[in-house]
Amino acid sequence: MTQSNITKKQEEIITLIPRFRFMDRTHIQSLLHHKDEARINRWLTDLTKKGYVRRIYDNQIIGRNRRASIFSLENNGVKFVKTQGIYDISFLHRLYWDKDRSESFIDHCILVSSICCELEKTNSDILHYEYATESDFCGKKSPFQFLKSSEISIDLVFSKKEKGKKMRYFLLTLFDATLPRYRIRKRIRNYYDFYFSNEWENSMSTSFPTLLFIFQTKERMIYAKRYTKTMLEEDRPDDLSINFAVAQCVRVDGVTGEIWE
Repeated sequence: MTQSNITKKQEEIITLIPRFRFMDRTHIQSLLHHKDEARINRWLTDLTKKGYVRRIYDNQIIGRNRRASIFSLENNGVKFVKTQGIYDISFLHRLYWDKDRSESFIDHCILVSSICCELEKTNSDILHYEYATESDFCGKKSPFQFLKSSEISIDLVFSKKEKGKKMRYFLLTLFDATLPRYRIRKRIRNYYDFYFSNEWENSMSTSFPTLLFIFQTKERMIYAKRYTKTMLEEDRPDDLSINFAVAQCVRVDGVTGEIWE
């Protein structure tokens, strides 16, 4: 279904946004591989006026006036995506409530968007990354649908293929600052159980991915590292790799930088 009152490129924007839930203009421009910032802004302004996209910006709040406008889907945008047959119905219903999402949820999505932009910019003739967001797991053709029913919380799956080397997979999780310690422990333990379930190997026919855990503060990261070390003292598999980083390092150097501990 094509909407007569919007362009093909605007349709691309509408179908891109739900993959990340919240994005700013730079994310949209980067992932569309478009060079004209002014044109992207005109398309977004038009989509906002027509009720396809919601724009979040408040220059009256100290500290937020320097943040770029953030975009999520408005009702008309959700209705359009529904006609495309990309996602299951339960996911589409969740999009209607994105207008009520917390600041921490929005910041979480923005960081995932930034990570994916960085992965695409890193691609070259000898190195290639592909990724799938949590929203992509709900896609009707996604090979990662099995992750929806798992006990683990995954924000991003991405693969790395270097010329002449075997493809590697990574599972990335962001731990929000408000997450209680007992839930940090539970999430890490769920990953440990997922490793022993062989669900990944049975579904993907590849070896288990490297785990990447990102925390908002160094204190939280140190706590998680200590818990993980204690947990693995019981039984540490040789092929289970878990790496840790602080969110600020990811924002500066990206997930492909020398940030992991």
